[in-house]
Amino acid sequence: MEQGFIFDYAKCVGCHACMVACYAENSTQPPLSWRQVNTFNGKKIPGHGFLHQSLACNHCLDAPCLKACPAVAYTRDSVTGAVIHHAERCIGCKYCTWACPFDTPKFNISKGVVEKCNFCNSRLKDGGIPACAELCPTGALSFGPITVERSVGNIGLSYQVIRPQLNTLRDEVSNSLPQMDTAATTSLPMDDVVKQLVEPSHKIHSFDEWPLVLFTFIASAMSGWLAAQLIEGALPVNRWVFGFLIAIGAMLSTFHLGKPFRAARALLHVRTSWLSREILLFGLFSVLSLAYLFVSSHNVWLIASVFVAVLMLGAIEMVYSVTTKAYSTPLHSANTILTALAFAAIFASATSIVVVTLAAKAILYLLRKANVRTMSAMYSLTSLVRFILGCFVPMVVFAFGHSQYYWAALASFALGELIDRFDYYNDLRVETPTHNLYKSLLSRLKRVK
Repeated sequence: MEQGFIFDYAKCVGCHACMVACYAENSTQPPLSWRQVNTFNGKKIPGHGFLHQSLACNHCLDAPCLKACPAVAYTRDSVTGAVIHHAERCIGCKYCTWACPFDTPKFNISKGVVEKCNFCNSRLKDGGIPACAELCPTGALSFGPITVERSVGNIGLSYQVIRPQLNTLRDEVSNSLPQMDTAATTSLPMDDVVKQLVEPSHKIHSFDEWPLVLFTFIASAMSGWLAAQLIEGALPVNRWVFGFLIAIGAMLSTFHLGKPFRAARALLHVRTSWLSREILLFGLFSVLSLAYLFVSSHNVWLIASVFVAVLMLGAIEMVYSVTTKAYSTPLHSANTILTALAFAAIFASATSIVVVTLAAKAILYLLRKANVRTMSAMYSLTSLVRFILGCFVPMVVFAFGHSQYYWAALASFALGELIDRFDYYNDLRVETPTHNLYKSLLSRLKRVK
């Protein structure tokens, strides 16, 4: 039987003593905290009940942070089972913070690396228990033998089958929360009321991730331009412009790193990390395409480059598989493979393919926007501009054979796609304990008839 944290919802009063103990033990500085206390109804709205949840790293047996980290900055202690983060190996890519459903790895902006709970590993090796469990005054948080399988899907926890070393007790306390007569106090739907009590954190924002937005957009455009060369009459690739785009893409891929001079470590975990695979395939694509453009124009180099480009774009999509999505369509309209296909069709002036791919993008875009319940004026305007520039204008130009407007159509499509790529990152959601607490309680709370 494994050992891990045991948390009793009925005993937690939200005193934050566990967080103070963690600060003292590990010399961390607020507001950065390795342990967090999430609260349902933190605004203390009368009649709506209270619920607290103390969480830190649960050192999952199938730890997603360990698998996702491209720099091999995580290892597991074979004696205690603790998942240990090594700051000296970390490149500060923050990918582990997306992969972890417990919001455990924390990016320390002053150090440029991630930090996380280490299970008080030295205490465990000396026969002790973690400081947070030892100093909990109510006994809500303890440490001892657990049954790992019990943790999946408990209230406020991830439904990912990652086997956290955590057991929760008395989850049924959520059923004792007062039923809310929202009809008597507000006209808002129940889920909107609960969102005021527990506010999910999305964590990913497009303007914070602009280097990734531009990198993935450039990768799609380059892939499409090169693939177009397989069709006779396509716009020739200018090797100097292409080489410049590769250099820009390579630089952009390091701009979001906390430790850019350690960027080479991103190649160390190809076996399990999609981020490592993305970087490796981008490097291979760069080498093959430059060989085609500067060394030999033989079709073997071109076909190899296009083949690797497809793999690279697939890896880019898989990098974001660790997130949940705010859209329900099978693909996002900014999907990199679909975007590359559209670029290839435009560069090759393949009218029928241009019209079909842009129609597909337009349908995906409209279906996604149809599910947005409320839009600000700026959001609505941006959406309209993206649709007109990225779909409508180039479709009209190619469908009606206005070849004299080719460059305007290409520029219009590129600008529309760039806007949609920013939109894509805003549609990404990182699973967090607060979000899981919200989902769990929303499914239990009933509207009073």
